[in-house]
Amino acid sequence: MSYYSQWIKQPKSNQISWVLGSETVLIDEVVQFLKFSVKGVSTVLDLSEMSESAMFDRLFQHSLVDTEQKFVLVRTAEKITDFGKLKLWLGLSKTTFSNIRVCFVSYSDEIPEDYVFKTSKIMIVKCSKLNPEDLVKWTKRQAPISDRSVRAILDHTAGSLADTKSVCDKLSTILDASKINNVSSGMIAMLADETPSEFVDAVLSIDKPRAIKSIDHLSQDDRYRIVALLDTKLSQLVKLQGLLRSKKVGRELAHIPGLPYPVVQQLIPVCKFYSSSRISNCRQYLALVDAYHNQGVYSGTLESLVALW
Repeated sequence: MSYYSQWIKQPKSNQISWVLGSETVLIDEVVQFLKFSVKGVSTVLDLSEMSESAMFDRLFQHSLVDTEQKFVLVRTAEKITDFGKLKLWLGLSKTTFSNIRVCFVSYSDEIPEDYVFKTSKIMIVKCSKLNPEDLVKWTKRQAPISDRSVRAILDHTAGSLADTKSVCDKLSTILDASKINNVSSGMIAMLADETPSEFVDAVLSIDKPRAIKSIDHLSQDDRYRIVALLDTKLSQLVKLQGLLRSKKVGRELAHIPGLPYPVVQQLIPVCKFYSSSRISNCRQYLALVDAYHNQGVYSGTLESLVALW
């Protein structure tokens, strides 16, 4: 297993990858690298929308009859329980399925204990919270900014990778290379107030007017990442609701694996809005928006998402 900070020093791909963790921005970065390393079509299978058996059926449909390279992304892989089928697919990966590359994305911080994950056939990349030094390095990779600007951005975004990337992307867009290194603290503060978190928080809180208002400030990259951010929030919400039903309180809520306490504090007030059927519907809306975004269609997608949500 490699942590993201180790993997990024020399990024590599593998026929079968298992990318896991709570930092969705880092997960997306790894997935994009793996996806673009394949010169072929891509398919997304989501275990929040289909059964585990149906997902494996789709994987086993590929054969040598179709020799075109394919990239298959399996989201919500933490739901997989039948590792026997995964072992069977791995056994055929170098022959029958040699043209297929599969990336499993798990939003859990835990690696399954099955021995198949102890083999070298699966590349495992864990995307967890970055330490301060790696966080600074990561921020500098997003935009060629000074140490002072990095500190200012991280202060304003409280270390949120999604918001930090949003600020850096906007700086790179609106300033040329000669000016970006000396960006003012005022501009950083202004851009930090226009991040994906504002939209995500408003949507989760069912505050539709605030959500619609925040769309104007989002870049195209922000719009693309929002689907993954909201999907992660829903997964965290489901996990928290299960723990609340089991009467976990106080200190127990502060030590939930894969669910930082600040996230718990954010989600507890909105739990009452989400039944299992509503969460299922919201996931379907996200899948629809994601499909449009993958086709390069962004106009009106988030407005429609807010209306349906």
